[in-house]
Amino acid sequence: MRQRLGLLLLLGIVCASASASASETYVCTYTVSDEPLSGAKHATIEINGDDLVWKLDAIKTPEMSVPSTSFHHHILENNDVGIVAVLPEAMNKKPFGEVVRADVVTLTKSNLNFRMGVIGTYPAHDLLTGKCQKK
Repeated sequence: MRQRLGLLLLLGIVCASASASASETYVCTYTVSDEPLSGAKHATIEINGDDLVWKLDAIKTPEMSVPSTSFHHHILENNDVGIVAVLPEAMNKKPFGEVVRADVVTLTKSNLNFRMGVIGTYPAHDLLTGKCQKK
């Protein structure tokens, strides 16, 4: 009887852990701060455990062409209120010198607004602002 109770308890913990790490996907439209090219751009945010994947759609305009790409941010907080994730960097980038910075992504779950900014060696500033829809 004790073994069955222990097995049921273990099964409950495993099931609870599996549902807590289920992935979430958000489809986002954003604008870039201080960018000469106007118009909203599109990206996808995928949440997998403690990993936020920022996937950029390809950009093709008469002025430029950028292929699709993705960046992995480490999630510091993910709860009913929102998500906070960072992409840290501390390295010597020749010929520029030492770079210590963090790109920060925040997503407010009540209104699905997001912001991305940077803080570090250079002055802090917003990079992107936008709105998402849960997929």
